[in-house]
Amino acid sequence: MNDARDLTVVLRSRFPLVAIETHEEARATDLLERICNLEEWAFFTWSVTAGLRRHGYSEIVPSTADFGAALRHIEKTQQNGIYLLLDAHPFLEDPVIRRLIREIALGYHKTARTLVFVSPQIELPTELTRLAARFTLSLDVVAVFRAEIRGGGRVVGAPGGKQGDGPAARLQSSRAAPGRPQPGGRAAPCA
Repeated sequence: MNDARDLTVVLRSRFPLVAIETHEEARATDLLERICNLEEWAFFTWSVTAGLRRHGYSEIVPSTADFGAALRHIEKTQQNGIYLLLDAHPFLEDPVIRRLIREIALGYHKTARTLVFVSPQIELPTELTRLAARFTLSLDVVAVFRAEIRGGGRVVGAPGGKQGDGPAARLQSSRAAPGRPQPGGRAAPCA
């Protein structure tokens, strides 16, 4: 799975809202940054601790640490772009916030602003789900194998993970299975 290609397709499909449910916030942010650079889209990030700012710049839009204020700023601006909203899920319970998000989304045909919600868990309210696309990051295979190497062949943190039962161990054991081709094109001898 190619996350950059797949997420670019989602963003180009003109959904005004995108939800990415993940614990890998840095990976999602880096992916969006790469896509925005390649597509030459403006990229903004928001968090409750930092407020709204153009990604890669230190200047923060004044008075935008409050999520409602950040949404009001986004609604008023004519700046097309991708707006990454980190851990905004607690604010989705507020009917005023939901309405602001809906108004930004419904105005997409005038100003192409995509709100991307990244959070470990996101339940979009019913009135927003029809305006949204969901995206799931693929498994970071390199990180899994690194964890297995550190953990001696088990997926670190996997429930019931035992020595030699992770994907790398299964891959290794399948290579030596009778009748399976080995490096060099030969099959392992059958017993």
